[in-house]
Amino acid sequence: MAIEDGVAGESWSAAEVEVTVLAYLRMLRMQELGQTFVKAEIIRQLASQIPARNMGAIE
Repeated sequence: MAIEDGVAGESWSAAEVEVTVLAYLRMLRMQELGQTFVKAEIIRQLASQIPARNMGAIE
């Protein structure tokens, strides 16, 4: 499900910030639990959810 309210070059919407923070908190939790994950894959998935932002902006 894509978040369509973001506009490239403008401030991030609350929904964009929320989904991004949740993804990073998920990665932190996985790291704390010793679980493996591929950050690049999570960033790619996140980029598909917030199309107004490029991967560099997300990371």
